[in-house]
Amino acid sequence: GNALVVGQQNDGEQDSIFSNRYTVGVGWDAPELIEGDQKGSVRSPQLAMDGNGNAVAVWISTEDTSSRLDVWTNRFVANVGWGAAELLESETTHNASGPHVAMDASGNAMAVWHQNDGVRFNMMARRYVAGAAGAPGTGWGAAQLIETENLGDAFDAKVVAHADGSAI
Repeated sequence: GNALVVGQQNDGEQDSIFSNRYTVGVGWDAPELIEGDQKGSVRSPQLAMDGNGNAVAVWISTEDTSSRLDVWTNRFVANVGWGAAELLESETTHNASGPHVAMDASGNAMAVWHQNDGVRFNMMARRYVAGAAGAPGTGWGAAQLIETENLGDAFDAKVVAHADGSAI
């Protein structure tokens, strides 16, 4: 019955990504900034949660010095809270957008997005491996290209995860 929500909110000057947690018998906590107060535009938050209350959020952000779009992430550990926001993709020249995330029963996550390579948009993926009982495991692995059809752009990747850790 507990819940976690992420959303985009504008304070009159900039958009931010906030989270709020609902605990049965207690109610809603105060909203919490999870994107590290990035000064550029943020949008399109996505959230996945496992049955133990751990979660991963992804969103798009532009830095205040660039209009380039980047994909960011943050992880919520049950009974601990949100960690620090981190860049999910490492391409520093071209846009990345369209993030989506899923989690399995053990807290492992798979994030997907589309990434421009200067010629076309490609679908990319990155896997998070959690440790036992929600502790940090090996973390985010390397980003991987998940399609090789180079005839045109690839967009709108979506991912689902099975309880056993497989994802498609």
